[in-house]
Amino acid sequence: MRCLQVQIFLSAKTFRSTKLKRSPRDIRWTVLYRIKHKKGTHGVEHVQKKKIKKATTTLNRAVAGMSLEAILAKRNQTSDFRRQQREQAAKAAKEANKAARAAKAAQNKVSKS
Repeated sequence: MRCLQVQIFLSAKTFRSTKLKRSPRDIRWTVLYRIKHKKGTHGVEHVQKKKIKKATTTLNRAVAGMSLEAILAKRNQTSDFRRQQREQAAKAAKEANKAARAAKAAQNKVSKS
C-alpha cells in the first residue's frame, strides 16, 4: 500500500486479495480479468458494435503485356464474335496442317525416287 493514501475495499475478499498482492487480471470476477479476456462489461454482453463494411472499389488498369484499351476491347466483345474467331483460328490451323502434310508427302516422293 502507498503511504498516506486511504484505500477503501468493498469486502474482506478484496482486501485479502490486495494484501496477498494477487493480480486482478487472474481473478475471474474482477473488471481487469473481464477486459483482458474479452468477456464484455456487466449488463452489456448482448449489445455489440455494428460492424462497418468497407466498400470495395474496382480499378481498371493495364496488366502485364496488355494495355487498358486492349483489355476493355476484349471485355466488350460478344460471345458470337469470340466463337467466330475460334472457328477461324481452327480453320487456319487445319489449313496449315494440310499444307505441312502435303509438303512432307512431296518431300518423301522426291527422296524415294
